[in-house]
Amino acid sequence: VVPKSLESRALILQALQTNMLFAELAKGQLEIIISAMAQHHVARGEVLIRQGDVGDAFYTVEEGAFDIFVKMRNNKSAGTSFGELALYFNVPRAATVKASAPCVCWKLDRRTFRHFVAQSRSERLEITTRAFETIDVLAALPTAHLHKIATHVKEQPFDKGATIIKRGSEGDSVYLLKEGTVLCTNIDKSYVQTRDVKLGPGSHFGEMAQVTD
Repeated sequence: VVPKSLESRALILQALQTNMLFAELAKGQLEIIISAMAQHHVARGEVLIRQGDVGDAFYTVEEGAFDIFVKMRNNKSAGTSFGELALYFNVPRAATVKASAPCVCWKLDRRTFRHFVAQSRSERLEITTRAFETIDVLAALPTAHLHKIATHVKEQPFDKGATIIKRGSEGDSVYLLKEGTVLCTNIDKSYVQTRDVKLGPGSHFGEMAQVTD
């Protein structure tokens, strides 16, 4: 664990959350990754990444600025990141990255990234599979089948007040509630007004549409 200020952690978190390679990780996982990232100082004029070299690290810029050279010139400054493809693929760097000012970066190596991604995926699949076992219309399926279905589950955020399912519309999804609460209204099959039901984390809804539609 590498100590960091609250400001540094917030900057790194924002950079990770806007990078597609980290999209599947929960905030808790990102916080662990942030703790593992090491500080890296780069002098002005120093080449951090050279096009054609095989890379194994990802960088988030905290201070300074970098110029990126390929066929066209680009620029990276504080709060941005680069090198993410090296975390997944053992391929040559696609660009040269050179410091245009004294820089401070936070570095994440491939081994650490892959460890957390694999751990996150495994935990998510296990939790989702167990959740499916509590749904009546799925409980009879073999665990191996539920695990396979779990690999297709995607996280979908909803804003407060958003309508997730509308009565009378065609249902095509089953929902497992990870965080927050939802309010279910008009849930009687005969569409007679019933008492509203509030669901919390671990609850599920929408599965009956997969059976009755």
